[in-house]
Amino acid sequence: MKKYSENDLKNTRGVMDKVYIVTQGQYSAYHICAVWDTEQKAQAYINAFNEEEICDKMKIEEYDLNHEDYSGKKFYEVRMKRNGDVVDIEQKTSHCYNEKDEICRDILICHIIAKDEKHAIKIVNERRAQLIAENKWI
Repeated sequence: MKKYSENDLKNTRGVMDKVYIVTQGQYSAYHICAVWDTEQKAQAYINAFNEEEICDKMKIEEYDLNHEDYSGKKFYEVRMKRNGDVVDIEQKTSHCYNEKDEICRDILICHIIAKDEKHAIKIVNERRAQLIAENKWI
């Protein structure tokens, strides 16, 4: 296995802070195909190996690397309407932080880490505004 120096881990933004994971399949067939340090490399992999006749297309999942210090923070699931009204907020005892945001029945569902409920709502409201501004929530 190749050992990497700190210089190997540098990218155009400085120290590597994200990984791009190419995945395929659903449910019990879900698996990781490859992991890359740039989205461009991950997309090139998909372009080279994603065959047209395959039902489960490969996709890129982006994950943060080396998260910040989370001491004193908690996991929350926040459900918010398009107009910014909070439908529900729930503190979770265990959680996979990297669950993706989703919109289900016109409700934005976010899984986040925050200092408290007020902070969690603020984070989700910013995500909501960004989705609307980018026309990703019509």
